Amino acid sequence: MEMQLEDLQSSDSSQEYGLGNEASTDGDIYSYGILLLELMTGKKSTDSIFKDDLNLHLYVKAALPDQVLHIVDQTLLENDIASVVQVGVACSNHMPEDRMRIIEVISKLQAARDNLIKARQVRQRRDYYRGE
Repeated sequence: MEMQLEDLQSSDSSQEYGLGNEASTDGDIYSYGILLLELMTGKKSTDSIFKDDLNLHLYVKAALPDQVLHIVDQTLLENDIASVVQVGVACSNHMPEDRMRIIEVISKLQAARDNLIKARQVRQRRDYYRGE
């Protein structure tokens, strides 16, 4: 998928990159957070619904924690989705000092991955014994 200049200029990450701001770890974390939010919601930060004062970060943040299933793929497990989405929101805070540090990001995403693997194994064992 090729990103157009217009996409970069109107995207959430343009606040960090592309408009004269230097690359930084804080900018990397922000962009990573936006990427996670795009992956979990299936929406691009440049979608037409994000205009005026609404952006992807605020859209997702407003859904946490009780409405998270309304904005993500319904086939994923709610707790695992919420933990990943919370990482995305924490990484994409507009103020760099409010963003999650990469060591925390790694720890939280590894925990979510481990929970997903365990849940998948339990379902596979259950399905095996049921003969499915």
